Amino acid sequence: MDEIAIIEAHDAYVAADTDQLSHVTIINLAMEFIDWLLRLDNHNNNEHLALLRLGVRCFNSCGAALRLGLVDKG
Repeated sequence: MDEIAIIEAHDAYVAADTDQLSHVTIINLAMEFIDWLLRLDNHNNNEHLALLRLGVRCFNSCGAALRLGLVDKG
């Protein structure tokens, strides 16, 4: 499977549908926000570290959701 062709088809599909464009935009903004939060400061206790790890998992889940949107549906 040619990944570049899938990405190009996905980009064309998203660009043609405002609902899809909004969805992808929200995922991208959420990922940027999580990334910003994770880089604010270093952890200072175990609870803070656990929250940072949860943030990393959320970031990875967003990435996986975005990746699933690249799968050819037809």
